[in-house]
Amino acid sequence: IHTTGTAVLEYTALGRVRQRMGNRSPHAAPQGVYPCLPGPGDGAPEERWCVISVGTDDEWRRLCQVIGRPELARDPRFVSFAARKGHEDEIDGILTAWAADRRAEDVMLCLQAEGVAAGVVQNARDLLSADPQMAARGHYRRVVHDEAGETTYDGPPFTLSECTIDVRPAPLLGEDNDYVFKELLGLTDDAVSDGYAEGFIA
Repeated sequence: IHTTGTAVLEYTALGRVRQRMGNRSPHAAPQGVYPCLPGPGDGAPEERWCVISVGTDDEWRRLCQVIGRPELARDPRFVSFAARKGHEDEIDGILTAWAADRRAEDVMLCLQAEGVAAGVVQNARDLLSADPQMAARGHYRRVVHDEAGETTYDGPPFTLSECTIDVRPAPLLGEDNDYVFKELLGLTDDAVSDGYAEGFIA
């Protein structure tokens, strides 16, 4: 429901059934995910991809400069948003050819530097060890778990200016029993012992 809310509204208000559009957008042209140079994997080379999204004519002109094709900004097929929406397959072909012999990170950085939205399609390795933003925010925390050992956990999705937020490992089964039954619920030691003996506390 979360991802289809606007489609439901579109049908309810306009009677229009939205069709599949893959990675494209009704508000950007081009928008797609483009294959780049494969990266080193643990065995076979790993596929690498970069997302590119152009929302305005000015962004389109800057994209054309970056890829070394400034004449495309004047091409009648691509000169406006409506024109580009009608020729998305052709643009995808141009961008696919341009990105194919470049590293995904290089594609992202050179486009971002010119104000064009772009981002590497990240895998878990990228997020854990190669994303400078995640590292700068200290998002991932190394926490020691009594059974699993040292493990990487996600930190909170926000930071607070006047306090830190600790991340604790998942508790073991029954680890907090005494705190819950004695301190929170006020049961006596004998009552808790009886609970273990009778099997309703594990």
